[in-house]
This record gives sequence, structure tokens and C-alpha cells, in this order.
Amino acid sequence: MKTCAKLAEAYAYAIKKASGSELLLNGVSDDSDVPPNKSKKPKSTVDDEPVESGKRKREKKPKDPNAPKRPASSYILYQNEVRPQLKEKYPDLNIGDLRKLMSEEWAAMSNEDKERYNKLASDAKKNYSEAKRAYDARSPDEVAAANAAAASAAAVSFSHWVSIVSDIIMFPIHLFYID
Repeated sequence: MKTCAKLAEAYAYAIKKASGSELLLNGVSDDSDVPPNKSKKPKSTVDDEPVESGKRKREKKPKDPNAPKRPASSYILYQNEVRPQLKEKYPDLNIGDLRKLMSEEWAAMSNEDKERYNKLASDAKKNYSEAKRAYDARSPDEVAAANAAAASAAAVSFSHWVSIVSDIIMFPIHLFYID
């Protein structure tokens, strides 16, 4: 339901911007470029003020899409290699049982057998460290160029998504205006 509500808000926002009208859904005038926030949860106005649950929410640091991905652990590398074989051998197992079987096999493996995956993980970690050092040593011009490229890609992706959603949903425009 939340997804549906967000889609409806995005569609209403897109129609409002396309038509230039000031009336939106319930007839409220909204001159800002930001769609209205329909959240029912009260938000604290001061950082030190607790939210309803008694805990402060931490603001998530936005992830840079240009940053190198962290390497997989030896256990994850093992899972990625063994999963297709186990799926073929036990096709009727669900995901949880498959994970349990893989974890039991991993626990039963000797250190000599695990050494191969540990070596792959350490190689991946070295590659990540080099890529991270290069990423951190970028000049301000390189950072600005990378951020601009990521922003334009995100804008194109969002506008493409909105056009697809609007084609699928096809809300009649008169539902968004009040007489």
C-alpha cells in the first residue's frame, strides 16, 4: 500500500508540474517544487529531541554510487559457488533450508578446504583497498565530474520510471482536481 501511495503522489506531482496548476489532490495550493510529504509519523524538529519511540534517528549518510563496492567474505564466496550445485541437487529446498545446509557444510569444512576461499577473499580485499585508495585520492574536479554524471544518470532513470508508471496507471486527470 505504501508503494501504491508513493506512486500516486509521484504521478500527481508529475501532473501538477506538467499542467502548471496549483490545485493538487485535495485543493491545497502548493507553490513549492517538492511533492507534499504525507507521512503520518511526527518528526522531531530539534536533533536532540527524541522521536516517539524514545530513540533519536540517525541520519543515513548518502552512499556515493561511484564508490567501490566492499569485497565479499570467504563465506559469501563459498555460498555463491556452492548454491547452484545444491539447488540442482535439492530442487525442492526453500531458501532458508538451503542456507542452513550451506552453513552446516561450511562449519564442517576443514581449515585447509576453507583456505581457497580465504585466499580469494584476501585477493578481493587487496583489490578493494587499492580501488578505495584511488577513490579517496581523487581531485575535486574528478569528484565533481563523477557526481554530475551520477546525478544525470539518476535524473534520466527517474524520468524514465515516471513515464513508465504514468503509462501503466493512466489516472484520469480530473481525479486530481476539485471543482
